Amino acid sequence: MKSYYIGMHEFFDAEKLKRDWKPHFAGIECCNLENKEEWHKLLKVADERNLQIGVHYPLFKNADHERDPLLNTSDESTRHISLIAIEQLMGQLSHNPISYLLVHFPKPMILDEHLPWHHARFPEHHFKSSKDMSYGEFYALAYEIVSKLDILSSIYNIPILLELELINHYIYDSDILKSLLKTFKNVSLCVDTARMHIIEQIDENFDAVSFIKKHSEFISHIHLSNLCFVEGIKEHHYPALKRLNPIKGWGNLECMLKACRNNKAQSLLFEHDSSKVSVDELDSIYDWVDKVLK
Repeated sequence: MKSYYIGMHEFFDAEKLKRDWKPHFAGIECCNLENKEEWHKLLKVADERNLQIGVHYPLFKNADHERDPLLNTSDESTRHISLIAIEQLMGQLSHNPISYLLVHFPKPMILDEHLPWHHARFPEHHFKSSKDMSYGEFYALAYEIVSKLDILSSIYNIPILLELELINHYIYDSDILKSLLKTFKNVSLCVDTARMHIIEQIDENFDAVSFIKKHSEFISHIHLSNLCFVEGIKEHHYPALKRLNPIKGWGNLECMLKACRNNKAQSLLFEHDSSKVSVDELDSIYDWVDKVLK
């Protein structure tokens, strides 16, 4: 069985904890909290109940000009500022028992301009055309950033997870991730099933299951939710009900989850809006995911 997490976004939600939590769950992943008071509430409950805490950057809302650090931008000053922001947060987190720090990668997203990425609903300034950054430049920037994150992880004793954003052939047609993660072992991958589904719907050359299988040994964390894509996103952060049919635009989560399996310790965040389903349906999701991942 994997280590399961539930999410807390913006504030500590006692009702969500009561409704979503199960005795065999491991912890809470938090992100974008309103203030330090919400963080201290979370720390207090984690201490009382012996829960693990994972942090999705940023910990606090408006902590930085950009919600996500622009780690692989070609602008050296922006990269430097992004790394400083991450290191400052890691310094703060090092005083608490943190399971991991998660950051999005790559940002900006290097994408093929001829594809309809507007369907993905990301801000345009988070995209960069592949014609404006060669594979060689992208590789050099990725090497620089992952090597520096690896050092920070070692200094502060906090594992760093790269949550894969929208990607293009620079990543899925090469061994860049495998090469970097074999070298820098304090850094691993987080696969978001909804993002994998979006890429697959927009880029016909991308196969989510094949990509996940190729990188499974480096996947330490999974963000699980479903998404309906029919000429654009119709539903998102939807709970992973087994009955949701890929033929009707939903992601094939069973195949993706099976592809993620490896022999290493893995964790999984139920990154859904659990209010969209009943308590019984929520329990059925937990049971189904257990079976798929065994």
